[in-house]
Amino acid sequence: LIDTRQSVVRYIFSTYEFVWGYGSTFSGRRLFFYVIPYYKAIALSSLLSLLYFALEVVLRPPFYTGVIAPNVLIVSFLSTTGLYALSQERPWLTFLSMDPGSLLAKKITIKSIQTALLSIPFALVDVTIGKAPMGISLISGVLLGYLLTSLLMSKLNPIQFRGEVYNYRAGSGMVFVIMADYFVIAMTVLLGLFLIVSIVYLLISTLFLMFIFSSKKMWEKIGFNLVEKGFQ
Repeated sequence: LIDTRQSVVRYIFSTYEFVWGYGSTFSGRRLFFYVIPYYKAIALSSLLSLLYFALEVVLRPPFYTGVIAPNVLIVSFLSTTGLYALSQERPWLTFLSMDPGSLLAKKITIKSIQTALLSIPFALVDVTIGKAPMGISLISGVLLGYLLTSLLMSKLNPIQFRGEVYNYRAGSGMVFVIMADYFVIAMTVLLGLFLIVSIVYLLISTLFLMFIFSSKKMWEKIGFNLVEKGFQ
């Protein structure tokens, strides 16, 4: 499905997978897994961005609560969906039919681009209200945050969902994942105050995306590590 460049582009704009785990050890950990056409995900993001714009125009809140807080919420939510980037992976099936390094590199690249595109409607609102650096920084933060989260999570503390209920215990590696998320959120806010550095931030995020896509050997090792950690 994602062997060629054309199929990669087609896959980006065809299907969007939203995965989220919730609950606790006592109440039972459960999975929310929803697959929709990507245009519907973009449409939902656009509707929410219109709400953001309406609140800005009508209420005219202070800069912190009106711009900083919404952007922090957006980048923190979208980037942390990278926690579950490989949670639906089935090595016994996919690794036998495709090269694991190439497959995982393309999969993370596609999901990162999809997630970053979802932040564009909100970034356009930032531009419209005169906060273009924050909009650029938002896209950069979502892209970099998703890449870092998915990479660290797959290496240090991978999660695999099996059915509707899953057993999972956060390991020590989760601390580094959380620290990386907080770092990206802080950088997104700080660099979003200045135009030049926000553009540099976008370039760095794009270069990191290219690194992830080209590092097939690294992803091959990660794939074998997933099998060693019990992925089926």
